[in-house]
Amino acid sequence: MRGSSGERVSCIIRNSLLGLEKTASISIADSFFTSAQSWIAALAGTLPVLLLLLAVAGYFLWQQQEKKKTLSRKKKREQQLREMAWNTMKQEQSKTEWRSIQYTALDVILDPNTANPILLVSEDQRSVQRAKERQDLPDNPERFDWHFCVLSCESFTSGRHYWEVEVGDRKEWHIGVCSKNVQRKGWVKMTPENGFWTMGLTDGNKYRALTEPRTNLTLPESPRKVGVFLDYETGDVSFYNAVDGSHIHTFLDISFSEPLYPVFRILTLEPTALTICPA
Repeated sequence: MRGSSGERVSCIIRNSLLGLEKTASISIADSFFTSAQSWIAALAGTLPVLLLLLAVAGYFLWQQQEKKKTLSRKKKREQQLREMAWNTMKQEQSKTEWRSIQYTALDVILDPNTANPILLVSEDQRSVQRAKERQDLPDNPERFDWHFCVLSCESFTSGRHYWEVEVGDRKEWHIGVCSKNVQRKGWVKMTPENGFWTMGLTDGNKYRALTEPRTNLTLPESPRKVGVFLDYETGDVSFYNAVDGSHIHTFLDISFSEPLYPVFRILTLEPTALTICPA
């Protein structure tokens, strides 16, 4: 209804079946419409202001969120830079350790009497390769009859020792040290708990330390020559890429109580042998 409707408004209700009709009328003063129009005008005036305030508040909230995101990205970038600096420092430290390790390199040779019958030890006792079939060799107590392993002639009961092993493009190999009294007959899992501290390559792309459970290693590139560092007194066995000096893995704080031998293991028949580098 509008203000021009007049003072009197009627409503008529008819029942066509009963022929009845009811009529009701009401008078509406002009002041009612004036009051309604004022209220509508007030609402029309304040609503845009409220919307503007909401928009301004939303803009400031968005700015605050953007500032928080920027600060978070800045902190993340600073953390990445700190980690990069830390990694660079560790690499430099590894290279320094590497240089000091090279001066104590040893001339390690293999002991054929310990080699599994499936392994072929070269005449100069520096290389080991897998044969197609087991050889008919004496089953002496020192020989491995299950694991495809061979030990060095030398053992260590003290001091700091270092040797290098040429792994080349082999797809599988494991090297490290083991205790003198490891189980050589029958199967035993190669773990530190059983006297083996070794690491190596499996399936051509999986580098692992033979712990329990196995420890996967991520290397920036595949080493063709690996250096093994043994510090008997501190109980550390470390592995380095012998080409660039980068660190691969370290067994820490081991309490050695027996003589230790360098150990070498290959499972697969490949053209490339596992070779110990001359000192």
